[in-house]
Order: sequence, then structure tokens, then C-alpha cells
Amino acid sequence: MSVYFEYLAERRPEMMVKTVPEGFAIYRYMEDAVYIEEIYVKPEYRNTSIASQLSEEIQSEALELGYTQLLGSVSPSAQRATQSIQVLIAHGMQVTSAEDDLIWFSKNLKENI
Repeated sequence: MSVYFEYLAERRPEMMVKTVPEGFAIYRYMEDAVYIEEIYVKPEYRNTSIASQLSEEIQSEALELGYTQLLGSVSPSAQRATQSIQVLIAHGMQVTSAEDDLIWFSKNLKENI
């Protein structure tokens, strides 16, 4: 486990982590939703299905646990923000709100059943 993930486990125990050799996803459950806070894929593996696979695993897990919504966010000022927004929209997420430097997205998980 990396030092960063050890930090998360200690400081933010509500955060869950899925890892693969090519990257990771950090997420948490809240009310009726699962919020994917971060997905990172090493540059040489981008434009593959790694991020999608991580997201799909999280969505399947959330459905099994009875959660009905997937949430995500993008900071427009972050590097690669446009690509992140395009990926979220391509995976069925819709903009729900924007505030300060954050755009919020959601997806109804039950629509894909």
C-alpha cells in the first residue's frame, strides 16, 4: 500500500480505494450515492479501458449495496479537465450543478439495469 493510501486510511477512513497496476480510484458512499472522488490512470495507459473498468466495478458494488446514484466532479481549472468532462458525459453522467471551481455530475445507476 502506498503512503498516500495509508494516509487516507488513517485520516479519511470513509474513503475506499480500488487499485490496479495501471492506476486507482478513490470513492466513498454517502446517503443513496457513491461518489468517485478521483480516478487516476498512468499516462501510458490512458485512452484504454482502465478508468472505465474501475468505474464499472464501483458502480456494480454500489448497486449490490443498494445505492442508486453515481456522483462525480471536475474542477475546470485542473489539468485535463476537458478530457475528464468528456469521459463523464460519454459514460452517461449529466451535469447537475456548478459552484466555484467545481462541476458536479450524476447518473442514475438503476437506469442501466
